[in-house]
Amino acid sequence: MERVQSISQQLYTTDSLDILEYNFLYDEEENIIRKKFREVIQRDIKPHINQYIEKAQFPTFVRQKLKEFGLFKLFVGPPFGEGRRTRLIGILISEMAMIDSGLSLFMLVQWSVLMTTIEWFGSEAQKQLYLPKLIDCDQIGGWALTEPNYGSDASGLESNVKEIDGGFILNGTKRWIGNGNGDIVVVWAKNQTTKQIEGFIVELTQKGVTRQVIEHKLAVRMVQNYHLTFENVFIPVNMKLPLATSFQESTNKILKHSRIVAVWISSGIARGVCERALQYIEPKQKPKKKVLSMISNTQSVLLMAWRVSELYDSKQLTLGQVALAKSYATTRTREICTQAKDLLEGAGIYEDDYILKAMLDIEATHTYEGTYDINALVAGRELTGLSAFKARNNKQ
Repeated sequence: MERVQSISQQLYTTDSLDILEYNFLYDEEENIIRKKFREVIQRDIKPHINQYIEKAQFPTFVRQKLKEFGLFKLFVGPPFGEGRRTRLIGILISEMAMIDSGLSLFMLVQWSVLMTTIEWFGSEAQKQLYLPKLIDCDQIGGWALTEPNYGSDASGLESNVKEIDGGFILNGTKRWIGNGNGDIVVVWAKNQTTKQIEGFIVELTQKGVTRQVIEHKLAVRMVQNYHLTFENVFIPVNMKLPLATSFQESTNKILKHSRIVAVWISSGIARGVCERALQYIEPKQKPKKKVLSMISNTQSVLLMAWRVSELYDSKQLTLGQVALAKSYATTRTREICTQAKDLLEGAGIYEDDYILKAMLDIEATHTYEGTYDINALVAGRELTGLSAFKARNNKQ
């Protein structure tokens, strides 16, 4: 009752997690970790971010800060890390997205797709070689599935490998590859012999790899997206992912995982926008109607992120459920951003006020890890049993 009376005496609470007592969904240790992480990134990272956003450069000092905190050790499973619950990992990613969603997208690429692919589908030798360096951010890397002509529908990938003595020869192009300025990348390419799409670890310094940064982005500007060209690149046989025996099953497993992270990133953007807008309200100013909608939408995105994480850890989450959550979360967060911009009026266009940058960043989040339409189709197929991805073949 004291807390209710305290909040009722002011127009807002400074922490969006307080509104529905969100902290009670976590145990004491998890809340301590979250609060410590927030302290670190608010103190050591947030004050320096805007200059990197303006220059569209990734702040390399962040890698050292994440290493010192031991962030990715919390994420990766034993024996390389602690393998904490998805709800804790998610709320830490959400905290980072409150500062800049580009930094949280870096975390998604580095851990949720790259490290997780190696952890789940790599050999023991591959894990020993790469995971410790990736966990400490001594190396960074990406996950190369998307091509110039194939995005959400990856069934027609054109990148290919030819089997030779001792390995493979890779040719093809990949586009929009996050962390393409890094050290390694997992490449998905079609084996000319087996006609199956297979996964390979490729060192980006190898002969035949050409990297071109994608410039002039207006969203997630700090993320280094690259166009990668592979021309007769030799891949040793021991760099093939031995446990990725089914492209569809392997990538669906990874994409289910990464879409949970995308929901958490949306929650962080929503929280950052909502809290900034609430702080803008003067103590004696009557809250505007849009504030209630912003608050309730932010809470719904948070709770959906938590719920899909719990379903995932209990091995109950389906691809349709996470597709539904991702499409819902980004749609609601777009609305939150628009409402906050209207509330702040002219002040909303300042870089320091986060709002307009968040409006641009959520457009990218709405698109990556499956567009809204693709995720809606995935969820709809699971609910109805009907597929609408490709035209039905009516030939007799």
